[in-house]
Amino acid sequence: MIPSGPAREVLLDVFTAAYKNPEAFANFFETIIKLKNSDELVNALAANPEMFRTVLEAGPDAVEELLKHEDEAIQLVKKLDDNGVKALMEGGDDTVKKVFESNQFDELGKLKADIRYQAGEFDYFYETDSMGRLNKFETDNLQLTRR
Repeated sequence: MIPSGPAREVLLDVFTAAYKNPEAFANFFETIIKLKNSDELVNALAANPEMFRTVLEAGPDAVEELLKHEDEAIQLVKKLDDNGVKALMEGGDDTVKKVFESNQFDELGKLKADIRYQAGEFDYFYETDSMGRLNKFETDNLQLTRR
């Protein structure tokens, strides 16, 4: 059960949009049925309404991917942003293994291995590989700084 508040509003919003199209309506209910397999995942999503919207709109196949990695998915929902959950819904196991860190450096001042972090003037997302090398950068809005 989704408590009243922003998550329930998202649920009603997505339901209303799906109601207008028989295929989308069937897809919506299949998604809800699959989500019922994990109360813990539903509770984590309800605490993050925009992520809940992302999952509902992605459909049942995406929920199936989340449920394959349920523990990691719940951790991502609680700690990360929509992009991490989207990667998992698309079957991106590599992103699942990365832990979100607020401090990306170890005691020696080197980047930690296998982490995801947010940094910089515009709070871009970065990921490191198993050797602590920067291997991914992500933003929806690349900006130029004038100096």
